[in-house]
Amino acid sequence: MKHWFWLFALFGLASCATLPPDSQHANVTPELLRAYQQHSAQLLQFDQWSASGKLAFINPEQRQSSRVNWQHSPTQSHILLTNTLGITLLEAQQRESHATLEVDGKSYSGSSLTSLVAQLSGYRAPFEAMTQWLTGYANLAEISNVELDTNGYLLGFSQQLPNWGEWQVRYNGYYPATKSQPALPSRITLTHPNPDNPQLTIKLAISRWQSI
Repeated sequence: MKHWFWLFALFGLASCATLPPDSQHANVTPELLRAYQQHSAQLLQFDQWSASGKLAFINPEQRQSSRVNWQHSPTQSHILLTNTLGITLLEAQQRESHATLEVDGKSYSGSSLTSLVAQLSGYRAPFEAMTQWLTGYANLAEISNVELDTNGYLLGFSQQLPNWGEWQVRYNGYYPATKSQPALPSRITLTHPNPDNPQLTIKLAISRWQSI
């Protein structure tokens, strides 16, 4: 397998916030909803960032981890996974309508990371959703089982993704807001329950956020 498991670890992985009447939302009061709307507006403005930390890929058969550096802007995204010695395991980049992926010393290109990963692995990757989830943003009209903390920050939710089924997202901490950036997650757990396959869990521990 060498480094191919990172394809599955990483990819296996802005409208107004409104509450759809047919969804379940825990502890979402009008006051918390207003706080979340304010925080969401700040997150949508924070659209050029770099996040560094650790990533863990867990299923019943194995647990693998690496260091991750994820850079994002409105025109491109760049993801680098390295081991503890700084050796590159996987490097991926999306720039407008062109994507590249390097793994095991081989390079691949396509129109998007989503289509590229699907072509190489057979999986449709929730790449765009994960980019939003990483900052603590989600459109309330598209998610259910929403929990907010006392600041109006997301604690957890569920979201159905086309061709992926349900994903559960949990936030276990936030860095406080600063003059240059809003409050941003420090620890995130993504869970993909699947009745036909072993459950997939992706954990992110972010040690540093930076505006770029």
